[in-house]
Amino acid sequence: MLKLIKALDLQHWADTKESEVLMPELMRRLVHASMKGITHISFPNEDSVNLPGFDGILETTDKNGYVAEGFSVFEIGTNKSQKKKADSDYNKRTKETSASERKNLNFVFVTPRNWSAARKWESAKKRERKWKSVRVLTAVELEDWLSLCPSVSVWLLSKLKRNFDIRIESVEDFWERWSINEEGMKLNYMLLTGGREKEETKLLQNLSSPGSISIVSNSTDESLAFIVASILNSNNQELIDRCIIAYDEKSVIELLKEYSDIIIVTCCKVDNYGGYTMNNNNCVIFASNYTDKNPYENKIELPGHDYYKFQQSLMESGFSETTASRVAIDSGRSVSVLRHQLKFVATKPKWTQREDLKKVIPVMLLGRWVDALDGDKKLIGELTGEKYEDISPLLLEWLNIDDSPFGYYNHCWYVLSPYDTFLYINEFVTDDCFKRFACVLKETLADLDSNAADLLNPNSFVYSVGKRQYSGQTRDGLCLTLILRALLDNKRQ
Repeated sequence: MLKLIKALDLQHWADTKESEVLMPELMRRLVHASMKGITHISFPNEDSVNLPGFDGILETTDKNGYVAEGFSVFEIGTNKSQKKKADSDYNKRTKETSASERKNLNFVFVTPRNWSAARKWESAKKRERKWKSVRVLTAVELEDWLSLCPSVSVWLLSKLKRNFDIRIESVEDFWERWSINEEGMKLNYMLLTGGREKEETKLLQNLSSPGSISIVSNSTDESLAFIVASILNSNNQELIDRCIIAYDEKSVIELLKEYSDIIIVTCCKVDNYGGYTMNNNNCVIFASNYTDKNPYENKIELPGHDYYKFQQSLMESGFSETTASRVAIDSGRSVSVLRHQLKFVATKPKWTQREDLKKVIPVMLLGRWVDALDGDKKLIGELTGEKYEDISPLLLEWLNIDDSPFGYYNHCWYVLSPYDTFLYINEFVTDDCFKRFACVLKETLADLDSNAADLLNPNSFVYSVGKRQYSGQTRDGLCLTLILRALLDNKRQ
């Protein structure tokens, strides 16, 4: 069994003030991650550790090697005088609790330290028959229990600030890293789940049984964030404590081989994993994008973002309604673009490093076009120096790459965030490219509708335009590029 946390780690941790306030949370997470049939659970932690009453209460129809079936009460001590603390808590609770209550209660004393006399103390208290049962959990038992719960081990490792060999992370640590930028701004779950409630529900339903499912969106990173947001948004602590993120195939296979009843979230392709999921009652969620060759039959494709929920999510993150609306529009409602704009990501998008970027730059200058209109396709040919049929496969490839700068809807192509895109490509735009752009702009603006005069005539029976060679989207895109070029030139001066 893979042991990420050793008894010695717990012993060192017990010397810190943090262990005193987080031990109840560790117990709660271990129970949730390894037991079913929980009807009541309470482990006050952090600011609530000094409240009167037991340190923990659990009622369950399940049992394991650490907790008995039925009603259990817990006392936790982190100090070095284990016997003194155990005697004090035992005597105090025995005095405060009536005999009729105690005969139905399991008494559990927990210490994150090694205690060689623990079994002797436990046996002595059992012989008194003052409680239904008496159990001591020391660093040794906690090490074994943690070895069964990798997600809890990962959570504790982050508290211990320890590195480990396999590439894994808890869903909570991922969300904290992903959703908070350098300025302290925090994104919320709705940014990912808004308008995707059906997909969120379907995902959560799939997690109740062993098997696999793939979540597909424009970006692997967004798919991964959607999975995590959906799980955390469920407020199902048992589900959260069973989840762990693995970042490479080796880590996924190792977790599947070693553990049972866990949920693994991953963004890597994994071969020959099926037997481990069904035999060990595990579930694997694959985060992917549309370019991945996805062999998984069970998949959920995420729709585009709902504008109003996207805006509302930004408002809940601290933006005014006006600013949230502008940011939603500027980002093209792309989570990837938004995170770059708001400095959640320090690096440039991956597409800026592609070798074929210069071939696509002329098309980016066009901004928007309709692929069902011959005139628009002709303009792309003039900008790139290639026939549309020849460059179309490359554009389709770019449309489906992770964090693509392009969007597509109903035959209309568009750059998701023109300002950011132009900011990234401006240094690569050659004089020749702008000469071609100027010619195309002039040609497009000179494209007048021959029916325009009739349309202005109130007595005319002309109802449709249909005489322009180029689409209105193309004109808008070209003019926007011209404005952006002027803005960036002014900033340099």
